[in-house]
Amino acid sequence: MGPVLLLLEEAMIIEYLVMKLALQAVVDECNRMALMQESQERVRFLRSGIARLEVAYESGLIDGEEYERQSREILGELKKLSMGQSYSIPGGAT
Repeated sequence: MGPVLLLLEEAMIIEYLVMKLALQAVVDECNRMALMQESQERVRFLRSGIARLEVAYESGLIDGEEYERQSREILGELKKLSMGQSYSIPGGAT
């Protein structure tokens, strides 16, 4: 009965490891999806920032230099997001 118990224990260990890997894959995918959602929300926020900036400039609340500076910052951040820099997961899937 000893060898049968060892085989059963080995099978349980293998099953545990497979389940652990599957769970880690699910967690990695959830993290990736959360980062994508966060990035999409950030893009929407930045785009609305451009619209607010244009309104502020057109209404005279800010001058041309300030408009240019802020728009460069926003466009730079949008460029980073479009290049996928916010999608990396340290130690996980990309």
